[in-house]
Amino acid sequence: MTGRVDFYIAAGARTEVLACRLAEKAWRLGHRVYVYTAGEDEARRLDQLLWTFSQGSFVPHRRLGADHRDGVDGDPVAIGHAEPQGEGGREVLINLQAAAADWFGRFNRVAEVVGEGEAPKARARERYKNYKNDGVEVFVHEL
Repeated sequence: MTGRVDFYIAAGARTEVLACRLAEKAWRLGHRVYVYTAGEDEARRLDQLLWTFSQGSFVPHRRLGADHRDGVDGDPVAIGHAEPQGEGGREVLINLQAAAADWFGRFNRVAEVVGEGEAPKARARERYKNYKNDGVEVFVHEL
């Protein structure tokens, strides 16, 4: 059951870089992370970016294959664009999708990364309301 959702408003920052920073922080705190991307192209970019977003940084990760089953047990950070199957023990969901994951309740915490512009913020406000209606504690961070 999700106990907390944090919205990160990426004012002036690229959402993918922010997602990498959040994944790194969660991993360093000992959490297992799933980064939920908007599609295969974004998953591929994030996979590359996790190697280069910060000099000297290393975040062990794997981009999941088409069935979203491979690599879920061995790597602290998994990247994909569908609900992961057989996923056990992941604690943090980083959502880059425009909508909330229907299966967000499998994670202890959710990080919603919100890009600049009125359309992403409007969609984030809807997700915020839905989380609140589900009784989840919600926080907003303007970056």
